[in-house]
Amino acid sequence: MKDSLSKIMKAILWTVALLLPALTQVCRAQDDVARTRRLRDLVTPGHKVAVVLEDRTDDIDEKEAYIEQYLRDYSDWVVVKELDKADFILYVTGESQWTSASPTSKTYFMTATIKDPAGEDLWTGETVSDWANLANGLRAVRGVSWKLVKNLLLSLRALLGDAPQLVTV
Repeated sequence: MKDSLSKIMKAILWTVALLLPALTQVCRAQDDVARTRRLRDLVTPGHKVAVVLEDRTDDIDEKEAYIEQYLRDYSDWVVVKELDKADFILYVTGESQWTSASPTSKTYFMTATIKDPAGEDLWTGETVSDWANLANGLRAVRGVSWKLVKNLLLSLRALLGDAPQLVTV
């Protein structure tokens, strides 16, 4: 009796051990679907966005100015300054450093994260970079800000479909 009970317990433990990874994947997939649904609801055209830039090197002069301007020009969102009035937050981390790509000017790096009003991360984009060159009027921050907004809008369009709309790229 004790031996058969032991075999049954082992079988149950093995079954649970084998099913646990699959159950974990199902839960993650459901979380991803819910997060994508919330993201779609927040970035609807006409919604309000606040931009927060964390300048990790304290080297970005214009702070959010270029990002906000490109969002006004190329997205269907309303840019607001007050976090409490925003439907979602575009949280940007930025930094600069000297690289071999441009030995005469610093290279600027930025990464965008969309957060809900409570501060939960819903989406994070790829890090983009740029340095002072003729295409950006010798303003690296201007160039990297444009790349950030362009990448943001194109990535969201690919992920969510039609929302948000780009005027032009």
